[in-house]
Amino acid sequence: MTALYSSALALLVLFVLFPGLAMGQELQWRDAGSFEIEGRGWANTAGPYDRLPDSAKDKVNPHVWDLSKDSAGICARFTTDAASISVRWSLTREALDMPHMPSTGVSGVDLYTRAADGAWRFIGNGAPHQVDANLVTFIFPDGAKPQRECLLYFPLYNGVKSIEIGAPQDAHLDKPAPRPEGKSKPVVVYGTSIVQGGCASRPGMAWTAILGRLLDRPVINLGFSGSATMEPPVGEPLAELDPAAYVIDCTWNTQAGPDVYLERITQLVHAIRKAHPDTPMIFVGQSLIRPEAHPTEYTRNQEAAVKNLQNEGIKGLFLVPGTDLIGYDGEGTVDGCHPNDLGMNRQAHCLFPIIRQALSEPVKSLVYIDTDTANELDDPYAIFRALSAPEFSVVGLSSMSWGGIPDFAEGMRKSQKMNEDILALMGLTDQIAHPQGALTPMPDPSTPVDSPAARDIIAKAKETPDGQKLHVFVLGAYTNIASAMLLEPSIKDKIMVRVIGFNYIDGQIQPNEFNAHGDLNASASLLKSGAELHIMPTSSLRDFKWAKADVEAHFKGKGGVPDYLVKRWDEHCPNDATRILWDVAVIEAFLRPNLAVEENFEQDGFSIHVWTSVDVQGMQADYWEAVKTE
Repeated sequence: MTALYSSALALLVLFVLFPGLAMGQELQWRDAGSFEIEGRGWANTAGPYDRLPDSAKDKVNPHVWDLSKDSAGICARFTTDAASISVRWSLTREALDMPHMPSTGVSGVDLYTRAADGAWRFIGNGAPHQVDANLVTFIFPDGAKPQRECLLYFPLYNGVKSIEIGAPQDAHLDKPAPRPEGKSKPVVVYGTSIVQGGCASRPGMAWTAILGRLLDRPVINLGFSGSATMEPPVGEPLAELDPAAYVIDCTWNTQAGPDVYLERITQLVHAIRKAHPDTPMIFVGQSLIRPEAHPTEYTRNQEAAVKNLQNEGIKGLFLVPGTDLIGYDGEGTVDGCHPNDLGMNRQAHCLFPIIRQALSEPVKSLVYIDTDTANELDDPYAIFRALSAPEFSVVGLSSMSWGGIPDFAEGMRKSQKMNEDILALMGLTDQIAHPQGALTPMPDPSTPVDSPAARDIIAKAKETPDGQKLHVFVLGAYTNIASAMLLEPSIKDKIMVRVIGFNYIDGQIQPNEFNAHGDLNASASLLKSGAELHIMPTSSLRDFKWAKADVEAHFKGKGGVPDYLVKRWDEHCPNDATRILWDVAVIEAFLRPNLAVEENFEQDGFSIHVWTSVDVQGMQADYWEAVKTE
């Protein structure tokens, strides 16, 4: 246990046992409203921390109006130099908790501070004990500190009559500097109880709050339990706001047919587009604990309605499938529907890169390529495509061998030499790690083969920032990636593995294929690793043929890697007029998902994604456009 967490644990014990700790000294108290209040969309509200304006009272149903009195997502941002602060608050509802959600989330408060690295760090939760005059003291583990920036989150399922922040008389409590111009506009999230915060253990663990800290911008939480049906005139108050983006997460409550979805989403989008023609709108699908149930009926209805609007020419509409929101292990909810803290965290981190990209804050995919470059013709073509992609930040290119050769280590070394040649031709030798892979296949499915490549994959996965995952493309035998996950099981939640290989027959993944046979033990281990796994089976690529004449027309005489690839064809298969460039397909399918059909299924209790078909001509056209040298 780190010193920071030890201090935090001691702090929790301290203010749980002694909530009135600060009462022994004279405090200055300031109304939280005198600081920067974030997460509140309108000023003209009946209560200071209500979530809908007075003008909406006669437009929404009584249940929504009642829930709008809850302070979900609202927080106070302030600065202090005190070693401790106190918070006292009074609530509007007598019910402090719910059967499936604790009082710490329903009616409590959370304090966060900004760390030296800019990230927000949890300090503690204030648990309520009564409706009025709740009191808690938070002690900062690092003592007094000038201009410490703080976020105080308000209750998720209760209203706040009053809330004050106290500090010693000689300490400063100040309004913070404004958010930077590019971070000042909020993200508005409209949705269900899952948006409102059910069933986070505390306010800071609602996925909207986590998302706000990841984006480092305000988030307005317009979640209303059981009532997010997208019925008119909900678009009218939403359009009154001026956010950076809208996130619509209503599928759990809008349990209706395709015609209803089409009508309501069309009206909602048109209402918002009248005021905000360019603001991104992200529609989130329904997430179930059974991965094989995706996409759900309501997700499909939503997708059809949004695609209809896209076909009409309406820009800035995004679709997020529900598949990846809460994970694949069934552990992300309290009741099969409402996320627990684990599910909330997963949903926020899943949506973060999507929303950030929709906000025109480009997020390059962190990519690691593990490949048996010397085995076949296709590998260097795939490597060149990946290294040329502006959407990628390639952080590693490791070498692997292949099956059917007497010297596994020699195959790896030949691949290593080609990797180094390609990096040198592109001037990337000093920028991209290129470790050697395993010297032998795995002796059994549970015993890893240690190697510089496996260790580098582990290191790069651990270095991947929160909110992103390392995309590991495996283009040869699976020894290095399977060994990495066995050596360090924790990285499976930090990576997405995309492989070329296996066959997909009768709804099952079969290892009767070359790459899988390269290390059958690694193949078995990979399928049961629990990592997010996307498979491009060779059975989907029988028609993925490329012409030598096209290669020469695009690459011959162009120097560098293009001429290297022409020479590779001449040396490896000089008499072949066409060849299947297998590995290119998995790179293209990720970069251009509209050019491949991907399905999700369960095998042996593990969720697996499989590409069942590809658009050959579309991928070829995209490849030549992406790597053109003129």
